[in-house]
Amino acid sequence: MAHAFFYGTLAIAATMALARSSLSAARLTVEMGLVAGLTGWYSYWIVRRGQDITSSPAVGVVYFGGSAALWLALLALNPAYELLSYSAFAQVLGYLPWRPALLAAALASILVHVPQTIRTGSIGVGHVAFGLIGLGVLTLIILSLRAITEQSTRRQQLIDALEATREELALTERRAGVLEERQRLAGEIHDTLAQGLTSIVMRLEAAQAALDAGSKEVAGHIEQSLHTAREALREARHLVWSLRPESLERGSLPEALSRATSQLAHQTGMSARTVVTGKARGLPVALEITLLRAAQEALANVRRHAHARHVTVTLSYMEDVAVLDVCDDGVGFNPGLLSTEPGWQGGLGLVAMRERVETLQGSLTVESVPGQGSTVVVAIPIHRRVAEAAGESEAP
Repeated sequence: MAHAFFYGTLAIAATMALARSSLSAARLTVEMGLVAGLTGWYSYWIVRRGQDITSSPAVGVVYFGGSAALWLALLALNPAYELLSYSAFAQVLGYLPWRPALLAAALASILVHVPQTIRTGSIGVGHVAFGLIGLGVLTLIILSLRAITEQSTRRQQLIDALEATREELALTERRAGVLEERQRLAGEIHDTLAQGLTSIVMRLEAAQAALDAGSKEVAGHIEQSLHTAREALREARHLVWSLRPESLERGSLPEALSRATSQLAHQTGMSARTVVTGKARGLPVALEITLLRAAQEALANVRRHAHARHVTVTLSYMEDVAVLDVCDDGVGFNPGLLSTEPGWQGGLGLVAMRERVETLQGSLTVESVPGQGSTVVVAIPIHRRVAEAAGESEAP
């Protein structure tokens, strides 16, 4: 829009100058040469290097000095080129800070009357009044724009500070929430599991003492210990539920796995999908958490190391076992070179993952050949004994 305004104003001024008087060939050549020069000067500096003028005061001096010289020469030939003053003021407003803009506007207001004064030998009161009024209006515009710009800058600074404060407050609230949850769980463990286990130990010690003394109270101590153990298992189940992952809170295990593969596909561009075989059903909470964590760790390793194009997560529900397969077509590796320490390749790590699976009497197998992809297989039995070991026993 600004470029069209300049070119249009220059064209109108040139047309008016040619229409006002008959010019000799030499003067016409000079005038058209100056018009072409001003057009080229504007095109090079403003259209192509406008950012340089804004960022470099030296470049701004070069451009506006050259423009003033060409414009002054045109004014000397014909007063019609006074029309370019509007475009000149627009450029001053757009490309100069407010103090240099005021100075340039004042110089432009003087320059526009210099040729007329030289031709006539005097300057009219109307010209002076017109110049002063124009300069005053332009000064008000520049100062108003400066005030608006500074106000906008301050407002943006306040918004940025507010956003930073909100982020810091949110982070503080999350940290406080984590600390509060840790304290709550610590209290729960102390008030339930720790006390229950202490009671079991004391009862068994009493039973041991009674057995050594030949007392008939052994059966009673053992029965009370079993009752306390069942209560501790019930409390453990509640604690496991309180630590249940958010993904499982929002839906079933297949849905959580589908969200994990969809997120991987969205973030990396690889093809990732979840397949469920067998009749989906609810599993003990500890089993679902372990399967989900195993899938998340396997997918994290695929993201970091596999360079795969396709990955498939398969969850198979069988009569007495749940099987999770994570298969990719990436670069593969030699499973024999895996570290035996937990935390291999970051995160939970395959070793720690295997230990977690084995606590539920399950197994974890890694199958891979360099250049032929990898498959991680997790199989966990789901019979009642495993559920009880995971803290999922029903109330006695």
